[in-house]
Amino acid sequence: MLEQQRCQALVEGDLEALDRLVSDDLVHVHTTGRHEDKAGYLRGVAERIKYLVVTRESLTVRPLPNVAIATGMVTQTIRVRDTSEDLHMRIFVTQVWSSAAGRWRQCTFQATSIL
Repeated sequence: MLEQQRCQALVEGDLEALDRLVSDDLVHVHTTGRHEDKAGYLRGVAERIKYLVVTRESLTVRPLPNVAIATGMVTQTIRVRDTSEDLHMRIFVTQVWSSAAGRWRQCTFQATSIL
């Protein structure tokens, strides 16, 4: 599944895989409200955040013509590279995946912290 590949690519820091899995017009919104385009997102994975663990707790996918909306819980541990601080997070995620030329890519990601 593409979402499993995305989670694995985050933990491995595999920017080439992430580049293939997200669309060129990506809008990625973090739990802090920070939003990035594709270049900013990939730069963040390379320079700001190291993903130590990313685990899907649940995933519901609603397929529509050429679009799939995925929602569910994610737990993750990230390390802020500047401070070496580890953050443990439980978030609810909404993702939009779109299909063009037979290829599915994530075009929208929105995360909300769950307390």
